[in-house]
Amino acid sequence: MALNLRCPLRILAGTSAAVIAVVLATPSAGYASDRTLATPQALRATSTGYDTVSLAWEPSAGVVAYYQILRNGQWVDSAYGTTATLRYLSWGTTYTITVRARDWQGNVSEPATITASTRTDTQAPTTPANLRRIASAPGTPAGLAWDSSTDDRGVAIYWLFANGDPVFAGPPGVPFYVLTDVFCTVFSGETYTFSVRAQDLSGRLSAAGESVTVTIP
Repeated sequence: MALNLRCPLRILAGTSAAVIAVVLATPSAGYASDRTLATPQALRATSTGYDTVSLAWEPSAGVVAYYQILRNGQWVDSAYGTTATLRYLSWGTTYTITVRARDWQGNVSEPATITASTRTDTQAPTTPANLRRIASAPGTPAGLAWDSSTDDRGVAIYWLFANGDPVFAGPPGVPFYVLTDVFCTVFSGETYTFSVRAQDLSGRLSAAGESVTVTIP
């Protein structure tokens, strides 16, 4: 039983001095240990991506329960070993990263801190080429197709524009019925000038490729 030393101590009649001594010497489970944990050493970024930073450090001296990992002062992850990877970061951004050891009593070590930056995406996707009509029968256009773009990080999506307005976002190519009956962004019997731009995983847009003009069947 933990003893609340902030309250007056009442000793029952007949309690021996030995029992009283044991009670007074027993620490409360709610109080933290006074053991000192050493600061994690050699904290470093082992690799960086567009949205990740991988970390490593040397173990702290003492009985470590786990390590707290903070990003810009906020506790965002925990590690039971001496490596970790921060994810879902913004590209081209510098972060202050802190690692602290924590023991089972809730004590934490002094922090080890570094700054690390994610990779910067400076390259937009290549321009989608060869925008063209696809025919279901001779002379009857059924949809549009185009060649895939390339990008150093990866292409996320293609934007199709009709007369300058976005009408579709998705993989390369789209049947006209998707535009007319599913998204209702173009209308049968109307004539549109279409163009395509690629967007990469960082949100960068390519230039628009050559346009094509089609009357929607």
